[in-house]
Amino acid sequence: MAQKKDKFKLDLETAENEFDRFCENQRIDIDVDELEPDDLKAYEQHKRKIIKAIRKGLLVINDENQAVLTTDVHTFVFKQPKGSALLAMDRAKKGEDMKSMYNLMADICQCAPAFFSKIDGVDVNVCLAITTLFLD
Repeated sequence: MAQKKDKFKLDLETAENEFDRFCENQRIDIDVDELEPDDLKAYEQHKRKIIKAIRKGLLVINDENQAVLTTDVHTFVFKQPKGSALLAMDRAKKGEDMKSMYNLMADICQCAPAFFSKIDGVDVNVCLAITTLFLD
């Protein structure tokens, strides 16, 4: 019987510390004491996806405290968004929520929105989780 290969490159505590360092240095509020139950559930889901990607070595927090996600298609560097990043969301029509998020992610990562349509859904979900943290 084949030995099960460890799917994680980092332990949970190290990954959680990296997540906390990223949030602190990017000025992302991670105080959950005053969150409504639905918001807390969403935050925990985003955090779980990000920490899992860190543990697998797909997502690293670089020396500039930016989240760097490496996929088969592209390497995405999530920088602290400027006010103009929110304007990128306005390029989509009303009701085009995902297009709006792709525009925002593209602005934050300084790439074309089309890159996100070429990566695996699991990776898109990590990108969405990181971007959502910047919005909260």
